[in-house]
Amino acid sequence: MENALANALVVLLLYVAVLIVIFFLTRKFWLWYFKLDKIERHLAALAGVSNSRPCSRCKHEVAGSFIACPYCGERAFWHCGDCKKKLEPKFKLCPYCGSRNVIGAADMTRTPSK
Repeated sequence: MENALANALVVLLLYVAVLIVIFFLTRKFWLWYFKLDKIERHLAALAGVSNSRPCSRCKHEVAGSFIACPYCGERAFWHCGDCKKKLEPKFKLCPYCGSRNVIGAADMTRTPSK
């Protein structure tokens, strides 16, 4: 009985040792893989490839082409009053031309956040 228990313990220790070796041999690969996945998702978001995004106010999924959330009315983008480029609501000035004339659409009454 003691011999079988000793054999089972040796097999278990060998199994754990093999798992540790496999982990250290593949660690760089998994770190690279998950980092690459994160980078790809970030680049897709920057390029506007994603068809939807969460609303900053109510967290509902909103189509990427919408300029406002249909659930709560939160604007997804503002526009520069000078160069007319699309801006995010949190911008205090236009990063393209430096203007502080950040405005929403004419039908929106909310002022830009400070």
